[in-house]
Amino acid sequence: ICAEAGVSPGALYRYFRSKDDLIVALVEADREHALAMLHAALDRADPRDGLRALVVAAAADLRDPDRMAMR
Repeated sequence: ICAEAGVSPGALYRYFRSKDDLIVALVEADREHALAMLHAALDRADPRDGLRALVVAAAADLRDPDRMAMR
């Protein structure tokens, strides 16, 4: 994780007390992203437009290697 992020273990543990805390933060960020996509879709006046927007956003995530690496 440190090598990929380009930080030292000491720098990483300045922000996260443990590996578990880091994993919780990653999962929470992914959850917030998914909820934002869902809320954006639900805010559409036409449910079909919302569903299309949700599918397009999810497909974009699937094509993004950085997003998929977190899952």
